[in-house]
Amino acid sequence: MALAFSPDTLDATESSFIEFLDEASRLRSLPLHKIDFTSREALCIFVNLYHCLLQHSLLIAVDGLPDKRSATQFKRRSCYEIGDDVFSLSELESLVIRGKTRRPSRISLPFVAPPKKSMAYIIYALDATDYRINFVLNNGDTHYPTQVPVLTEQTMDDQIDAACQN
Repeated sequence: MALAFSPDTLDATESSFIEFLDEASRLRSLPLHKIDFTSREALCIFVNLYHCLLQHSLLIAVDGLPDKRSATQFKRRSCYEIGDDVFSLSELESLVIRGKTRRPSRISLPFVAPPKKSMAYIIYALDATDYRINFVLNNGDTHYPTQVPVLTEQTMDDQIDAACQN
């Protein structure tokens, strides 16, 4: 299963898009306190949230697709309210999904470090991060596939293996 919307083919009245927006609005009621941040399920949840926010943000980007000059602002300002917190793309990617993995020694695009004031989000850092996740995370760049996988705990290893081979 994959998630893909395109600004070129999007019909704002299309029922699948309306359903997507309705479901995205329900994220604020997600009980973060019930998630086991050491589980593979948590990795699936947060990778899927990241990709959902990325797709949503790219669709409504008023300044067009982000470029090298605007990528940092785009990833820091594109946010969802999830549970009792607000997460940006950079916070989800850097502090939650990549969690307790080692930080890059040289930060360059497409990786965007979150602002220093976001370090409190490290409490959500995942223990179950797989180094192969680098091949799954889509940054919205034109060099990445136009679809993103919807990870499930049962098929996650196969999906990540497939992404590593592409």
